[in-house]
Amino acid sequence: MKIFFLWSFFLLFVLSLQISFFDILFPWITVPIWIFSFVIVWSLTIPFPQVFFRVIPMTMLFDILSFGAPGIFSLYAICLVYVMSFLSRQLSLERNTVGMSFAFLFSFGVLMGYRVFFFFFSLGKDISFDSFFSFVFSRDGVFSWLLCIPLFFLVFMIHTRFERYITALAQKEFSRIQ
Repeated sequence: MKIFFLWSFFLLFVLSLQISFFDILFPWITVPIWIFSFVIVWSLTIPFPQVFFRVIPMTMLFDILSFGAPGIFSLYAICLVYVMSFLSRQLSLERNTVGMSFAFLFSFGVLMGYRVFFFFFSLGKDISFDSFFSFVFSRDGVFSWLLCIPLFFLVFMIHTRFERYITALAQKEFSRIQ
């Protein structure tokens, strides 16, 4: 039960940092880059069912807090978990240099994909070639990509330390029961 509450607190911490810190410090970035970084790292390091049951509540709560109802972000994040899980199984990605480089490049693609996904689902009424490229390759996109570089590695370090703590805590609980 303690582990459940720690994970719930951790998810709320990630959400509150995205909403209160990144949205205030970088108001021109419309992509929730902090949450996407966690989704990618979780998809690489945790088995699929655990990732799925962490991502759904976090993204739906973010959608509700940001937009008022679950919507485009939740749908995109769920699709991202499926794709990342499929790719990590097919390519046998591990925590080595090649796997981390792929994940880092994939995080660039995720940010671009979200902007394209958001464009087609929100502004799809008057699609023109010029409006599409001006929306996708705007200042927001460039700053998102530049911020993605250090943020991906920071999220990976935070996640691995938190996972070690949770694993140690679970082992203590298990040894106490026996």
